Order: sequence, then C-alpha cells, then structure tokens
Amino acid sequence: MKLLACDLDGTLVETEKNFIRKDNIEAIKRLRNKGHKFIISTGRDIKGIKSIFNDNNDVEFDYLVLCNGALILDNNLNEIYKNTLPHHVVKSVYNDIYKVNTDKDAAMYVTYEDTSSVFYTGCNKEFKDFLGAFENVNNESEVFSKEREYNLISIFSKSSNCEIAECLKEKLVETFGDSYGIFRNQAFVDMVGKDCSKGSGLKKILEMENWDINNLYTIGDSYNDISMFEITDNSFTFNHVEDGVKAKANHTVDFVHQCIDIILNS
Repeated sequence: MKLLACDLDGTLVETEKNFIRKDNIEAIKRLRNKGHKFIISTGRDIKGIKSIFNDNNDVEFDYLVLCNGALILDNNLNEIYKNTLPHHVVKSVYNDIYKVNTDKDAAMYVTYEDTSSVFYTGCNKEFKDFLGAFENVNNESEVFSKEREYNLISIFSKSSNCEIAECLKEKLVETFGDSYGIFRNQAFVDMVGKDCSKGSGLKKILEMENWDINNLYTIGDSYNDISMFEITDNSFTFNHVEDGVKAKANHTVDFVHQCIDIILNS
C-alpha cells in the first residue's frame, strides 16, 4: 500500500474558485481503488476545506492534515489531533506586526473553532474576490473581546507580492523564533502551534496507522510543503514553481495526475 499526501491551493486546487481538474480527480479515484491512501495536506482550516468539498464532492480522501499540521481529521471529519495558538500571541501579531505594516500592503486573517475573520485596510478587485471566503471582516473588537485559542493565523500581501510576504515572515521569525510553526505559502505567511508542520502531521498519521514512511509520496508547490518533502525520498513538485521549492523536491511534474501515474506504475 502506498500513500500520497497532496497540497491543495496551487497543487490540486488551481484557482481561487476551487477548480480541480477532472483528470486529477479521476487519478485520485484510481489510486484509492487500487487500495492506496490519499491524504490532503493543506494550510486551510476546516471551513476552507468544506468549501472545496461543496464544489468538488467527488474528491475522496482518507485523512486531512489542516492548518499546516495543527489540525488532523479522519475521512469522517472526526478530530484526531489539535494544537492551537494562545490568545496573547495572536494579539501580539495583530498589534506588533499587522498594525504597523498596514501601509505596506499587509492584511491578516485568523481562524478559531469554525470561524474565520480577516482584517485589512484598502482594497483592490482581486482582494475583494478573496473577501468572499470570510463571514467576518474587520471585526477586531469581537475577535479579541475574550481569551480564545486559534487554529491558525496568516499575515499576507493583499496584492500577492511574495517579497512583501517574505519580509512579513522575517518579522515573525525575528519576534517568535522557533517557538511556533511559521511558513510562507507564496504571498501568505501562516503561523500555527509549536512543532506543527505538514510533515509533522503526516508523521502522526503514519505512526497511528503503523504505515511505512518509505511508502509515502508527497506533492506540493510552495515553501510550506517542504516539511513534507523532507520526510520522504518520494517528493514531487511542479516544473513551474519557485526555484527554492523545486530544489527541495526529488521529482518534478506538471500535474498531480502525472505524479499518481508514477506511483501506480512503480
């Protein structure tokens, strides 16, 4: 039995409208019909993942590694593992990094329980489209009105500027060091609980199921996928990705279904 852990945004999901290629969906079905396992590994939270399932209800999976490894669910959406960020840390990011960089194209979103909120100033058309994913906008007083635990927070560039995102990541790392998981996914910089990553989430599943890590294949397109690449020799990314990501993967393809064909033929 083989296992494929697949990133979502930019990898399986190709647009912000949740589009998944039909040939990729059919390949996932072939993989699972052969008795292999398919794991979705993403920075998205449970609300974000449900929106994809609503638009692509024929995508089947065996496990979900969400919030960059801070939340793990089985295929019935039962919680297996959770590691949250404390209130005072999130408030510190809001005050000391987001608020002082709003004039530099920065925005921020937070997720907790089944709720997501986004904070921003200024707007362009592309960002207006992005806002449709949130039911709460600029509701800081409500979000921070009481102590709570957060699944994931993200600081990002409204204009999708990767250089700005890298600067924001450096500020987070300078402030918190390795106390928390900090990952850049193109123009988004996600922050999750201590010792969390996509790679650590996959290891937890493998240990729980007693599955051989040598049978694990991974595919992703960004820096937050590198932790998956590092735990297996069977790592894949795309030919078009940033060189820094490509350098960390062992194989390159153009589509997910090509990776699956290699798995099935190996």
